[in-house]
Amino acid sequence: MSDNAVVRYSRGFRWVHWIMSVLVITMLLAGQRFNTELPQDERLFSLAGHSSLGLVVIVLMLLRVVMRASGKAGRPVLELPRLQLLTAQVVQYGIYISLIAVLITGLATAWHSPLPVEPLKLFNLARGDAALFEQVRAFHAGSISLLGGLLTLHIGAALWHRYMRRDQVFETMRLGK
Repeated sequence: MSDNAVVRYSRGFRWVHWIMSVLVITMLLAGQRFNTELPQDERLFSLAGHSSLGLVVIVLMLLRVVMRASGKAGRPVLELPRLQLLTAQVVQYGIYISLIAVLITGLATAWHSPLPVEPLKLFNLARGDAALFEQVRAFHAGSISLLGGLLTLHIGAALWHRYMRRDQVFETMRLGK
């Protein structure tokens, strides 16, 4: 590795990564409430919170894509076996694609919801089309499942590199100096 090689992603990109990580995992876990019987007031409160966080994640995802595309994220140089690098890229791009699918299908689900979906209690996204709601919600659930599987692989690999291999992979995204 050369002396001027990038060893970590930029500080801003790392912050966006970890903030999104907390928000996405929170939404994945909290979203499970929608699979249970909830009193109407709790369901509306959960929808408002879920849609509010969803809009924040959309803004952060757009920022992340712009940072990545502009080169402002940095691109650490890692000496890993070719298959491992390829696998990491497939999983990372899969996370991007599935997260974008979750966000788009989430907006579509909110749009077709028979219940009011009021992010930050500022406006109502719902237009109410029960037939389309069920179809779009199925796509939303499928993209969530795919995202969950890819995140499990990603987190597992990060922990494997940190605690088993003890190489520099985890350091590329670690917060701090």
